[in-house]
Amino acid sequence: MQIPSILLTISDDLQKLHAKAVVVGGSVRDYFLGLPLKDYDVEVYGLDSMDQLEKVLSHYGKVKLVGKSFGVLKFIHEGTEYDFAFPRTERKTGIGHRGFDVSVDGSMAFETAAMRRDFTVNAMGYDIAAKRFLDPFGGRRDLERKILRHIDAQTFVEDPLRLYRGVQFCARFGFAMDMPTKKLCRNMAEEGMLDELPKERVFDEIKKLLLQAEKPSAGFVLLKVLGALRYFPHLSDLPESLWQESLRRLDVMAMLKDAR
Repeated sequence: MQIPSILLTISDDLQKLHAKAVVVGGSVRDYFLGLPLKDYDVEVYGLDSMDQLEKVLSHYGKVKLVGKSFGVLKFIHEGTEYDFAFPRTERKTGIGHRGFDVSVDGSMAFETAAMRRDFTVNAMGYDIAAKRFLDPFGGRRDLERKILRHIDAQTFVEDPLRLYRGVQFCARFGFAMDMPTKKLCRNMAEEGMLDELPKERVFDEIKKLLLQAEKPSAGFVLLKVLGALRYFPHLSDLPESLWQESLRRLDVMAMLKDAR
């Protein structure tokens, strides 16, 4: 996996402190999908405090401290921004995406930290120093099978936006949602868990569906299967003939966008 030289340098510094840097999230997934790597998110294991990490990063660029209390630092090097984070767990304590109790622990195992992620394909990591991929939940195999599978039912439902994320992932990457995940999402919709979501967060996921999927219609069909189309009454109330025509026009729109 191609790693920016600045991350290799920082990894070397962390090793001297008996710590390691692990690339996580979408960049690892996209590497296996053969897509361009854009954003690099890094988790740091083995440090005692965020101050240690801040000191290492400050040698090479600007460090933003906005998310420090949640175990996240924004690092800017030569105009490129990277997220550096401590491993953490999250526990639902209230309504909305801010209603979480975050526990940050540099000694946490990778598998424990990865448990909080949504899908197996997003829970892989790349140990920079060891040049080794970490895949505790079989994400690579799911990618090969084009299956979208959640990791843990209890943590998954704590953020209902994951239903919409799953829909746009399936449409963008041609994944099929596995049956237990589909059943879980359907239950979330039936129990009204999506009611708490701010429209802005939902809009961001629908925008990705519309602008990045080759066939956005697949996402809206999946929304209907999951029982979440009722949150879009202008679509859910359409007669079948108009529904099918709307799906066709969505795909034509995507085709015209790509042809520009």
